[in-house]
Amino acid sequence: MNENTYICETLTIPGSNKMTALNSLRSYAALAKSRTLEAFSYTWLAVVGALITTRGSPQIVPTVLAALTAFTISLCVYIYNDITDMEMDKLNPTKSSRPLPSGRATKEQAKKFVCLAGITGLVLSFFVNFETFLLCAFWLTWFLAYSTPLLRLKKRLILKESTPALGYFLSTVIGAKATGYITPTVVFSGLLSGLFIFFSLPAFRDTTDIKEDKLHGVRSLATILRWKHRLEMVILAVLAIMTLTPLTYANFGFNAIFPIIVVAMGFLLLRFLFPLASGIEEKKYRSALKVGTVYFFSIQISMILGALPIMF
Repeated sequence: MNENTYICETLTIPGSNKMTALNSLRSYAALAKSRTLEAFSYTWLAVVGALITTRGSPQIVPTVLAALTAFTISLCVYIYNDITDMEMDKLNPTKSSRPLPSGRATKEQAKKFVCLAGITGLVLSFFVNFETFLLCAFWLTWFLAYSTPLLRLKKRLILKESTPALGYFLSTVIGAKATGYITPTVVFSGLLSGLFIFFSLPAFRDTTDIKEDKLHGVRSLATILRWKHRLEMVILAVLAIMTLTPLTYANFGFNAIFPIIVVAMGFLLLRFLFPLASGIEEKKYRSALKVGTVYFFSIQISMILGALPIMF
């Protein structure tokens, strides 16, 4: 009996290793898919930085490497955040469907994915240039400190909002450094994107996290500010951007396309924000969130067009 048991335990079923590998690949794909928007955003901003610093004519290879670097590192840090937030995400109606809290991926699979993505991102950045590697190493270190239980920077006031804003700024700078130089135009562009993210997160993304954040001791602006004040933050940020760009675009080497698009899209977003002053109504809130996303990407498109060497 013991001998038979031993044989059964050590017997390898044909194809079982292939099935295990296939299941792991499916889990990795599910993990990556769950963070598609975040990964695309950082990748997009790296490309934006490359296009701005070269005035629309970046070298292909460094640009692709910078984009892949931003893609892999963003996946690394966000999936790691999902690992540390798994119990919190189970309480969130939306986040509970993600691979980890739903059980479609295990913690071990997620940890392997994080290591693979992080190492890949750093190796790719090293092949670009050493400065890009240092920027990526700082980005990776800061974001891991944001989530890791020992430091858990996301529990500290302001840092939950400023960390993603810093990431967007760094992505823009990384794309620029990979293909050229970090110019004042690039710094201004990165700061503008980061500014909007910082002031919009409490009203948009973090509003749905309030319950679990309070339960687990995360002090975000969304947990301490009333809805009215969070909405005012977004409105003030949009108004500031609408005012700042027409006054400064020429000083940073942009053409007039940049402020025209920014102001026009700003009015559009305000049109959807003001009706929320009376309170959060699901339909209006979702509409404002969608328009806010379009507004964010339109800012970068206007930067690219505004950086082109055309007289306008």
